[in-house]
Amino acid sequence: MNSVMKKSKLFIAAALALAVFFLSQFASELLFLTVQVPELGKKLAEPTLDLKAFSLSSRLYTESAFAWLEASISAKDEQAVKKSMSLLRRALQRNPLDYQARYYLAKAYLQFSAADGDYFELALRELKRAARIRGNNKQIALDCGRIFFSLWPLLEDGDKTFATNLLVNVMPALSWPEFSPLLEMWALYVQDTPLLMELLQRKPEFFGPAADQLVVAAIPMEQRHELLALHEVHTLDTLERDAVAAGLKVTYRSGIFFKALANFQWDRLLQTDIISKEYLDGCDKLGQQYPDLCSSIFLMCERGEAK
Repeated sequence: MNSVMKKSKLFIAAALALAVFFLSQFASELLFLTVQVPELGKKLAEPTLDLKAFSLSSRLYTESAFAWLEASISAKDEQAVKKSMSLLRRALQRNPLDYQARYYLAKAYLQFSAADGDYFELALRELKRAARIRGNNKQIALDCGRIFFSLWPLLEDGDKTFATNLLVNVMPALSWPEFSPLLEMWALYVQDTPLLMELLQRKPEFFGPAADQLVVAAIPMEQRHELLALHEVHTLDTLERDAVAAGLKVTYRSGIFFKALANFQWDRLLQTDIISKEYLDGCDKLGQQYPDLCSSIFLMCERGEAK
């Protein structure tokens, strides 16, 4: 009878301990939703010993480390970078699969990579780990791509395949302003045409802007022809010939917009106040007068006579 009572008490104690544990975890996660991340410019402190500290989650250290890292970058504070490293290592002790902690740790290591090559190796290792955990995160993929492209001639085939697969997977989610700097690095360090073809096939609308940017980058003509082979280019004469062959009668043909700059240059200038409405109107009128200088042309057609 006594042994049964003891077992019952032990069972109740264990159940209460588990209940307290899970309730504390639930409460600590709720606190994460109400507490703001430390703001830049304010005095930063290490995580305090409160209910959040009892959570098994790594968020407490990851979010605090991110604030330290951002403050260190803006203030160029070496000690703040080291503080963020310490917090991120503690975050990874709690959760080795915290891809954000690994990504931030890579960024922290890169702050010292110019002075110490070992830090660069550590940054590359953590960035690859973050990408393997969360490869569909486009910011991680872009950062990986930029670093790998800068080292392309020195990389082993396995690392090249890893970078290629990573970028191929995120290409559909990228905008042109996000891809353009990566293409610039490709032109400087990589110049692997099959790789670029594979990326552009995942985002066919980038073929035209990429061709424009490669002209500015002075890529060898043979590689440009290989790129343009997958991007059909027309003159007014060839476009009219195709329209007539399709049974249409061309009544008017012209250019849409005089193109004085490459697409990526337009993207950057349109974010400033350099380009005025009058300038754009002038380019539109010049395009009608000099259609051969436009990047886009059009035909106005009507139904052709039945044969």
